[in-house]
Amino acid sequence: VRSTGSQHPTTTEADGHLLEYFRQTFGAGGGAAAPLPPPKGIQATGGIINDYTSGPAVYRAHIFTASGSLNVSVLSNDPNAPNNLEYLVVAGGGGGSSASNAGGGGGGGGFRTNLSGHPLAGSSLTATVQNYTVTVGGGGNGGSSNGSQGGNSVFGPITSTGGGYGGGTSPGGNGGSGGGGGSAAGSPYAGGAGNNPPVSPGQGQNGGSGNHVPGQWEGGGAGGGAGGAGTNGVDGRPLGDPAGRGGSGGAGSPNSITGTDTIYAGGGGGGGNKGGPVPPGTPGGGVGAPGDSSDPFTNPEGRGLFSTGGGGGGSMPAYGAGQNGGSGIVVVRYKIGTIQTGTAKASGGNVSFYGGKTIHTFTNSGTFTAPGTFDETVEYVVAGGGGSGGTPSGPGDPAGGGGAGAVLINSTPISGPSSITIQIGGGAAQTNGDS
Repeated sequence: VRSTGSQHPTTTEADGHLLEYFRQTFGAGGGAAAPLPPPKGIQATGGIINDYTSGPAVYRAHIFTASGSLNVSVLSNDPNAPNNLEYLVVAGGGGGSSASNAGGGGGGGGFRTNLSGHPLAGSSLTATVQNYTVTVGGGGNGGSSNGSQGGNSVFGPITSTGGGYGGGTSPGGNGGSGGGGGSAAGSPYAGGAGNNPPVSPGQGQNGGSGNHVPGQWEGGGAGGGAGGAGTNGVDGRPLGDPAGRGGSGGAGSPNSITGTDTIYAGGGGGGGNKGGPVPPGTPGGGVGAPGDSSDPFTNPEGRGLFSTGGGGGGSMPAYGAGQNGGSGIVVVRYKIGTIQTGTAKASGGNVSFYGGKTIHTFTNSGTFTAPGTFDETVEYVVAGGGGSGGTPSGPGDPAGGGGAGAVLINSTPISGPSSITIQIGGGAAQTNGDS
């Protein structure tokens, strides 16, 4: 639509009224410039996504319990949300053993993180636009001779090594954390080495050795953990046990990168040589497996917990194979914002602050109340309730969908004192037939 007059104060004969309104309202081709969009943090996909707050910071965590990829498509342009990636990479825990008389516990999976403030934090990692490969290592199998090593976990350039297997007919295996050594009659075996291959900070601790005392008072060594070494098997008689006692698994390490504080990569307890009610070795840090000195079918806790990298518990031949290690996990997080604070000039609805502005959100009817000191241009978005869909009159009959509520977006000056009624329309109820 064009104006043919020349007396309008803001248009010319070449400008239509609608074009000029568009220019002045949206800043296209002239008039007032459109406001810049607010800054945004990193944009990425992959894994199970969890947004949470920690103090004033807002984080997004990508949690991988199975292999996949983290696809970073956009980098941050927000100075309050830098392009730093924090990670937790935990490998699968090693499997425990039952041979020969008391098997060793599996080592916890390798534990690597750069979470700010963590005692084992490595160097920072800056995000780039790319697909980061994510591999989540499985737990090692428990064995009737030796267990098996846990699988490696990988995030981009970071690799954590699977936990060492619990030894039975040989020393415990080397790995992220070392597996515990077993105990044969007259031949106790040493525990495996942790942090193998070596990285800094270290990814795990050594496993404990098996124990042998004449008379076959054996106890299996425990697997190492991210936070401590596994202990040796011991003669249980001074402790009131009629046989050997398995060592205690090395402690795991706590980490809150998912938004919940969880202990990872504890070592599996060593198996006790049961000559009576012998307690097994204790798990490391709550996530390794206790040594299985009783029937494994009534002691499912002998397995390492999934998605923690806990080592599997050791056992003895009369009660089956050692237990499986727990699978690993990979978590990546980054900051996406900061909780803003401020003082509202008006009241009503749920009040929040973003981009230097105060937001009043009404999900129920209420009142926006502006005091006498209030003199602002208020931007608003108003959405009506949606219509309901029709109900089919019979099987196979079609029915129409309900329409969306109208949306109004605009601004208006408001001077106080003023009370503005806010009414929230409900969605239409479904009826039999038309709605």
